Amino acid sequence: MKVGLLTGGGDCPGLNAVNRAVVRKGCFHYEDEFVGFLEGWRGLVENKSMPLDLASVGGILPRGGTILRTSRTNPAKKADGLDKCMATLKQHNIEALIAIGGDDTLSVAQKLHEKGVDVVGVPKTIDNDLAGTDFTFGFDTAVNIATEAIDRVHTTAEAHNRVMVVEVMGRDAGWIAMYSGIAGGADVILIPEMPFDIDKVAETIRLRHARGRYFSIVVVAEGAKFSTDVDPKHGAPIVVNIAGPHSFLVNRMADVEGDMNVRTRPLRHEVHLVPAPKGCDVEKDTYTTSDGDLGIYFRPDAGNHLLVGSEDPKSDDREWVDDPDGFRRCRLDAGLCRGAAA
Repeated sequence: MKVGLLTGGGDCPGLNAVNRAVVRKGCFHYEDEFVGFLEGWRGLVENKSMPLDLASVGGILPRGGTILRTSRTNPAKKADGLDKCMATLKQHNIEALIAIGGDDTLSVAQKLHEKGVDVVGVPKTIDNDLAGTDFTFGFDTAVNIATEAIDRVHTTAEAHNRVMVVEVMGRDAGWIAMYSGIAGGADVILIPEMPFDIDKVAETIRLRHARGRYFSIVVVAEGAKFSTDVDPKHGAPIVVNIAGPHSFLVNRMADVEGDMNVRTRPLRHEVHLVPAPKGCDVEKDTYTTSDGDLGIYFRPDAGNHLLVGSEDPKSDDREWVDDPDGFRRCRLDAGLCRGAAA
């Protein structure tokens, strides 16, 4: 079988582990032939490719990034984009395609599947927001990096009586914020799934200070929402372009009853925004063992699905929601939220 392989969207820890594992599995067990399309879907649109064999994937396991490179190209947003992808696949005699990516990359894979292409999607995203899998590779590394960032601000926050607002990634999912916040000992964790009341957040911090703890760590996911602004049902995104991302949240916290301020020395407390490093900002062998292993473990699943066909994920007791793009997302585990609140 001749198989195409591409990596799309943002780079992510463990991509080369998947590239290597897919090729080795296919070559050793099924005598497959592989073609790598460069820079995600752009490689299919512009017919940019490279042969993939055992030699080309040798030694890439400890390397960050992806040897196929990546881009955020979405051919479905162009009038003839999907047709160009189909033409490239036909030109290379590709019998099946393995797309490694997040929801945007896999949305294109879904559209090609509807056109008759045999496609296997490998869930890659640090956000951990893809249906059908408990953990996506890249997530564990992102959590570890965010946790380390939270750990590092504790001493400075305590020494200067500061409220540190640590922003982490995750877009519309709060997995990174919840896991890293719990592991890093955050005092407040704000996630998109649970719109928050800024007054209650400030009151929580004031009660903590009344107990003699004159610093606090607030971990906020980039998609967290106020519960009272604009739309009472969905809240308002806190990412407002006022002097930079999330400065709106900092200003709102600083304004609550005037007992906190932003970088103003005479007042008792200071509120500082500390953007955590992105989970994809890792190089060489700095991704975690879990992500490396998970990337490799996706290898037999991808190969076997090409042979026996994929099945719908088994249902479970988690809460799934349909988004406007037609995909199903799993809400953050309610038990974990309750445990953190307790």
